[in-house]
Amino acid sequence: MYVYNFIINIFTAIDLEIDNFYLKLPMFYYSIFIIGLVIIIFYDVVIISRLSYCLDFLYEISKNNKSVSVIRIISEWYYLIDKLLYHISPHFFTYRINENNVLDKSNIISPIIIYRTVKIIFLNMFTINIYNIIIWTLILSYFHPMLFHNSIQFIRNINLAEFFSGVAEFDYKNINNFLSFSSIFLSAVIIFSLTASAYKWKAMRKIKEEKYEKVVRIQEEIETLFGTILNSSKKNINRLNTMRKYLPDKFSQLITRTDRYSINKDGQFEAQDSMNFVNINIDDLTSGYKSFNVQIDRINKIFDEIRSSSLGYVYYQANKSVRYERLKLDLSNLIEEKNFKEIIAKRKDRLSSLIEKFEKINKVNVKRLKKEELEYEYNKYNNNWISSYKEIVRSAERELERNMVDFKKFINRKLENAILCHIILEEYLNISFNSNRFNFIRIILSIFGFK
Repeated sequence: MYVYNFIINIFTAIDLEIDNFYLKLPMFYYSIFIIGLVIIIFYDVVIISRLSYCLDFLYEISKNNKSVSVIRIISEWYYLIDKLLYHISPHFFTYRINENNVLDKSNIISPIIIYRTVKIIFLNMFTINIYNIIIWTLILSYFHPMLFHNSIQFIRNINLAEFFSGVAEFDYKNINNFLSFSSIFLSAVIIFSLTASAYKWKAMRKIKEEKYEKVVRIQEEIETLFGTILNSSKKNINRLNTMRKYLPDKFSQLITRTDRYSINKDGQFEAQDSMNFVNINIDDLTSGYKSFNVQIDRINKIFDEIRSSSLGYVYYQANKSVRYERLKLDLSNLIEEKNFKEIIAKRKDRLSSLIEKFEKINKVNVKRLKKEELEYEYNKYNNNWISSYKEIVRSAERELERNMVDFKKFINRKLENAILCHIILEEYLNISFNSNRFNFIRIILSIFGFK
């Protein structure tokens, strides 16, 4: 009531300042429009974005160092709550895809974009939607203050017994009159159908039907490809979960070429007194995983073709039910053999200096290099502080420890992200499969405008 009274006061102020009735109406309309826009932006920026931020924060701290079963439950709850926030968000600032294209970023200063926006805002007054119904109802209530009261009284005074009695006593002879009218209307429709405009609309309808047929076939292919990825992803998650406690140690062996260093059950770095030299490569860390890189490349190519063709709008209209899943689905978060191997290879390449340092330490251990030679080489360009051999080893071990702990965190994050992405992909397939299959009830509801 406070908001309603506030709006009525604005209407009153406008009414007193402007005498022309036809100028009052757009002023009434856009005053409510601006108020509603401010409320929606406040709701999106303050409420939805804060809730989304809190949800992300709680999700990050609750999934750390948990088992796969616990991570899955937490991720599914995160998915459900985040999807709820997505559906109640107006999408002004939250839940939007960030475009990196320089032309997209400059839209805000584009005269053509500004012109289109102003045009849409003006024409929005005359479109039929729930927002305009509310706005025009409020404007009408200003000129007819008893509108709401009379409507409520009318609904309360409806006598269901009299209504059903009237239906029972309906003169069914009127049906004949209705059929006669229908015949006249049908004849007019037939005459209209022979005009050039009718042929144009028929052709446009046929083209649109053909586009929907193409979209359905494309979606079938996408579902097949996603199904293959989902099956492989499930096996890869299981593989990574089995191997994740060994991978930091194997990563250490990849750097040091020895089995001396490890991370214990408590997450502490350990260095054994004895050691063995090992011959290990990246394939030993990434073996046993399924590859679905071909399927991902094909999916990316399909979406590029959709975006560059006239099927984009039709495709996204036909797949409204998976808008959230499509927004959140990032296939790079899944565990894929080739991608996983490339990531580990890049981490190794960044540690080339540390690998070289351990190579020289190993040479000292097998008597192929003297400690003094290593100390001289290490201190040659370091005049401020002269390090002994033991200090050089301790420095290398500390750097190794940081990287092993970081690698363990990376593996855990990779597993957590893969589980969430797997859940989203699974729901994408499930929703897409159900929404794109023949459903008589859904067809009936779509006739009446329900999605």
